Amino acid sequence: MRKAILLIAILGFGLIPSASYAFVHSAPATTETVRTEPTRFQQWKARMARKVVEKKAAKAISGEAIASFGVALLLVLAVIVSVGGLFLWPLLALAASVLGILALKRIKKNPDMGGKLLALLGLFIGGLGVILSLLLLIGFSGQH
Repeated sequence: MRKAILLIAILGFGLIPSASYAFVHSAPATTETVRTEPTRFQQWKARMARKVVEKKAAKAISGEAIASFGVALLLVLAVIVSVGGLFLWPLLALAASVLGILALKRIKKNPDMGGKLLALLGLFIGGLGVILSLLLLIGFSGQH
C-alpha cells in the first residue's frame, strides 16, 4: 500500500486528473502552444494508476473451493497416517470431488470469484482418492 502511494506521489498525480492530460508547452516568449493529447509518459502514469486501483479490488474466493481443498488435504493426511481405511477414504474423496465440481460451477457463473486453482486441486486429489479407494475395494473383494 505504501509503495502504491509513493508511486502516485512520485509520478505527480494532482487533485485534478484532467491537468495531467493537457499542459502548456513553453515555446519562445511570444507564443504558447497547448498540447491536447497526452504524452507517452502521461499515458504510462495513467496505466500505472489504473493498475494500482485494480489491485485494490481483490476477488472473493469461493467457499466450496476452500472446502474442497481442505477435504482433499484431510484425505491426503488420512492416507499418509493410514487412518480410516476403506471407510473414511472414499467419503473424503467423494466430498472433495463434489465440492470441487460445485466450486468450479459457481466460479464459472461468477467470473469475479476466485479460487479456481483450489477447486481444481481439490477435484484432482479427490479423484485420485476415488480411484485409490476403488482399487483397494477391488483388491480386497478379490481376496476370499
